[in-house]
Amino acid sequence: INFRFVKLIADTNAYYLTPESLKILGKKKVIHKFVEFKKLIIKYTNQYPADVDVYLFTDLIKNYKNIYDNFFNKTMFLLQKKSEKIISNKILQQQFKRIKNHLGFKNKNEIKNFAIKTIASYAAEGVVFDKLAKSKNFSNCIWLNIEEADQRTIEITNCLRTKSNLGKMPMIFPKSQSLDNNIDS
Repeated sequence: INFRFVKLIADTNAYYLTPESLKILGKKKVIHKFVEFKKLIIKYTNQYPADVDVYLFTDLIKNYKNIYDNFFNKTMFLLQKKSEKIISNKILQQQFKRIKNHLGFKNKNEIKNFAIKTIASYAAEGVVFDKLAKSKNFSNCIWLNIEEADQRTIEITNCLRTKSNLGKMPMIFPKSQSLDNNIDS
């Protein structure tokens, strides 16, 4: 099969999920660390049985930053006011639990705020991936997710795509045994 593997480094997290890190560490230092990490990933992906491109997500979406920002902010607003318009309460509660367990947050407001930012970033990514999938370099792209293989990930990534009639993001989960049984393809 002729394919190309693209590894994305979620450097957008520093800007959208933890913007305070830019103030604490300095933007230059954060950018430098992401570039170092990208070089490390490139070094280790040389072993892959396919051509591999490694991108910082901010570089990849620079032509779509306004779209990303618009959908991120729109989702943030709706999740704070009318979350049921975006995702089910069940998924929202699962995200709260994920943030609490994964990051160790204790404060309920901190958990809620970080969960909302995370959902907004996934939702904005889902929309931007539609734009990227129509570009020459990313046509027919499929999201290979090895980190978070569950219904929650599928729903938060696709919540704006489905509301915008873009269809669901094509995804593959190698850890499919851990997926919920009720996934609709």
